[in-house]
Amino acid sequence: MIQVRRITSYFKSNKLHFLTLLFIFLYTFAAIVVSLFRYFQFESYYFDFGIFDRAIWLVSQFKPPIVYHPNFDNGTNIIFADHFNPSIFLFSPLYWITERREVLLVAQAIIVGISALVGYFLAKDFLKNNFVIFSLIFSYLGFVGMQNALITDFHEATVATLPLMIAIYAAVKKRWKIFYICLFIILGFKESFAGLGVFLGLFLIIKERGNLKHGLATIIISLIWAAIAIKIIIPFFLGHPYFYTQSGISLQELIDDFLNLEIRAKTLFYSFLNFGFLPLFNLSFLPTIAENFLERFLSNSPSRWGLTLHYSAPLSVLMFASSVLVMQKIEQSKKFRNVLVPYSLFIIAMVIFLHQFVLKGPLGLFHNPVFYTQTKNTDYIRVFLNKVPKDGLIMTQNDLSLRFSHENVILLDKNYLSKNPDLIILNLTPGQSPNNFFPLSYEHALELKNRIINNGDYRLQKFGEELYLFTKIE
Repeated sequence: MIQVRRITSYFKSNKLHFLTLLFIFLYTFAAIVVSLFRYFQFESYYFDFGIFDRAIWLVSQFKPPIVYHPNFDNGTNIIFADHFNPSIFLFSPLYWITERREVLLVAQAIIVGISALVGYFLAKDFLKNNFVIFSLIFSYLGFVGMQNALITDFHEATVATLPLMIAIYAAVKKRWKIFYICLFIILGFKESFAGLGVFLGLFLIIKERGNLKHGLATIIISLIWAAIAIKIIIPFFLGHPYFYTQSGISLQELIDDFLNLEIRAKTLFYSFLNFGFLPLFNLSFLPTIAENFLERFLSNSPSRWGLTLHYSAPLSVLMFASSVLVMQKIEQSKKFRNVLVPYSLFIIAMVIFLHQFVLKGPLGLFHNPVFYTQTKNTDYIRVFLNKVPKDGLIMTQNDLSLRFSHENVILLDKNYLSKNPDLIILNLTPGQSPNNFFPLSYEHALELKNRIINNGDYRLQKFGEELYLFTKIE
């Protein structure tokens, strides 16, 4: 009874702490729910989710992570032929509990939630004003770039938020063993995170001269890791040089493309606005933040330029940590400390404004009843897939392939005869997302259906109007 009173008394005297923790919990729960229902509605895809799922699942079975990837010369190869990402296998033990693919989506949302909890403790070490801490956590999780990362399947960049947040916290607390463990985990999520590692080292050097040794060590480790991964490991498995480069694009083309600022300018403005422009006033973190933007903006892939997909998740950590340090300076200033609460209110207002009216944050689906009713509209696909045998080589479209990622599955191919699949599964219901048919289009899928019918090597079974199962005739 006395213990209950103490707990009650604590929360009464620490209402903002309780509000912050409650917000983190509710946000995490909403992210789990939205991610799962998108999966149930076939809004998740083999490329990239299925590739990660298969590799992680195979390692959980103590088998080599050999996956199908359309970029591989022979179709299948060890996943390190695409990216060197051994840290993803930290998730393999999850498949000792369940074989359901959705476990990765749940784990991803929980990891982001834990990263916010670490950020909360980091902020508490630097700031006294609890309302300021709440506003920064609100901006970290409310950032639409983070929301999009959580609802676009499973990716290394999204789950890297936790070791990145811990690494930054460990660095400012000078817990170097923890810092280096997290650094290796971050680098192990993707070889391109070496750029982040280099600029984390630069952050250490700029922030405090006493960190020169650790800053230089971080830079050297990151550069060596990148060189070994890109020049040795990936080419060894791939059979030819690393293909995620800008080769074939001239410097002038890169400059002209970069100067097309419409999307990029909006990304810059909305990202900094979400955090009240605070990161602009922290010179120690600014180069690290700039590296994230430059790596994406200099890419020839427009999907990297905006706040969609998963590319902004690490940026949210950097922006948050930078904002904490700026708010600390303001709080310590006699001249500006009076603006703390009004400015925190401004930050909260901007996060809500961007989420609700400008960028339409996807976690708003959590309180949209229509979102849940859409699940019933895909029941006919689930019934169909339950009737499909899982033996042999299966060829199907991007959204359906994910449901066969623990089996032998490949994506649609115009030259299907060269692949010699045992089963070909098509859902040609009109009005689907173009992503469902990647790397083909809906029109190509229709053409493929007609070619298979006319070929005569496959027996057709139709389920409803537009569901097709072709079985190879022995």
